[in-house]
Amino acid sequence: MHIKDLNEKNLLSLLNDNDQTEYGKLHNFSEIKSFEDYRRNVPISSYDSLKEYIIRMKNGEKNILTSYELAGFCKTSGSVGIVKYIPISEEQLDRFSDHLLKFSNEKYKKYGGKRLMMSCFKVDYDKPISKPSILSEIHFQYIFKKNIRSFEDYAGGKIAMFNEDIEDNLYVKAWLMLSEENITIIDSIYMYDILLLFRYLEDNVAEILEDMEAGEIPKKRHVPKEMCDYLLENIPSKARRKHIEEAGARNHNGIVCELWPNLKLLSGISTKNNKSEEEGLAFYAKDVDKNYFGYCASECMIGEALGMNDYSYDLIMDTAIYEFRDIENEDEIVLPQELIVGKKYEPVITNFSGLYRYPMGDVIKCVENTKDRVRFVFQTRRNQGINICGEKVSLEHLEQAIEMLRKKGLVLSDFCFGRSKESAPSHYILWGCVEKNELNISAQQAAIYIDGFLKNHNIDYKDLRDEESLQRPVCYLLDNEHFQNFREESGLSTGHNKPKHILRSAYE
Repeated sequence: MHIKDLNEKNLLSLLNDNDQTEYGKLHNFSEIKSFEDYRRNVPISSYDSLKEYIIRMKNGEKNILTSYELAGFCKTSGSVGIVKYIPISEEQLDRFSDHLLKFSNEKYKKYGGKRLMMSCFKVDYDKPISKPSILSEIHFQYIFKKNIRSFEDYAGGKIAMFNEDIEDNLYVKAWLMLSEENITIIDSIYMYDILLLFRYLEDNVAEILEDMEAGEIPKKRHVPKEMCDYLLENIPSKARRKHIEEAGARNHNGIVCELWPNLKLLSGISTKNNKSEEEGLAFYAKDVDKNYFGYCASECMIGEALGMNDYSYDLIMDTAIYEFRDIENEDEIVLPQELIVGKKYEPVITNFSGLYRYPMGDVIKCVENTKDRVRFVFQTRRNQGINICGEKVSLEHLEQAIEMLRKKGLVLSDFCFGRSKESAPSHYILWGCVEKNELNISAQQAAIYIDGFLKNHNIDYKDLRDEESLQRPVCYLLDNEHFQNFREESGLSTGHNKPKHILRSAYE
């Protein structure tokens, strides 16, 4: 069935299932017979327009936005710091679970061995999730309960994947990885977390080996007893420990491939702009393929990656009903079959959890459109950037500025931009985590480079700098420890959550 027909078929099925909900009655779902009818009867929504309905659903009311059974609520702060509660239905989970796992599952059948899941889900696997959570916790609890994946395939099994009491997850996952030589796939929600693990191993492998030799896990690790017992039952052989120690004493370039020769695939979400992440992963595991498994959001998973080392996604027709807003002409909203290759759009989705004609806030670019397939790449978040006095610097420009620094010899493994608290003229601030700086570029020189780049790529920024309404940026170049301390103090999530590169609050 062609994309056009699938989209309309899914729409009419969803409307039929939900015509007796409060929202369905209000918007005459039972009378809608086509996409044209749907657009006439149902307005473009927003979180604010649906918020009161969602609050009532959180309080236990049924048949408000959806008739489907709810699996839980996803709590997200999105890109603007506003807490949102996105309903997640069993129907929605059913529709995207196979897509999300298909590629890496097929590869695992070929590779065998063991998988390592980087994430530790802070929920009880054996109980329903009663509080707002994150999508991955709801989703992975669901897929293991449905036997779509097996705990037996994973190093550490259930205890290492669903555990509310593990505080030092990197220590646990590093131990599990060291103890299991035949790891073939490392799974994560974000590819960034895998890089964190590799760096953690480089910095802490000697101490972990000492704990293994002593047969004791220090209390400072904050690992619950049940998990400690499991780890202590899984200590690598003396020969394996010696090999790890010798490898750790050398340059860590390629060390992952040396210690885990059967590792074939890293699986996690990333974006094409994250050059420092790509280079970091290549340093440790240069011969290992990557699968950027899905385009995922709390509202919906709309894309699946079907190959290795490819940032493009195929539109998943099962998981939502799709419209797309033209970025250049916001009054124009088109259907999937009308997407033009090379143009940028914002997805507007109707999902199976109660969101109707809901703009997702992302920007994608169509790279292929046939009767049977739409392929796209993720570009950026809409309105995700930073602004002091009207110049509206986008995250895309900031990421390009970081790439410019890399080409000049200053490699930042992570970064964050903010703005000073000073009244006009104010300035931007860059906090960068230095991975490599062979030319000894100073913080002041980095600031000059960034200033020049933004002048060349943002005319409003240039005008305001020329008028002295903005001062030159300030840069702080930090080592990994001090950068992570800064992130924690600033409330910027890392690890299991999306790395945040914009500090919303003004900073001294």
